[in-house]
Amino acid sequence: MRDALGSVQSVLVLGGNSEIALAIVDRLVASRCKKVVLGVRSPASATTTLNRLRSAGVDADTIVFDALDP
Repeated sequence: MRDALGSVQSVLVLGGNSEIALAIVDRLVASRCKKVVLGVRSPASATTTLNRLRSAGVDADTIVFDALDP
């Protein structure tokens, strides 16, 4: 979702623990993104990232997502 100025306000990132996903999230957060949901295989593996995002004032959460699991 974008705000009135065209900046992304919220984002769902699948493969949320990958380096490229985290780089994209960092860029969006720097541009005022306030809600991030990371789709990851194991939510426990994203704890450090969630804590970092939350300490930056971002409403961050995870969902279980595995592209190989139909």
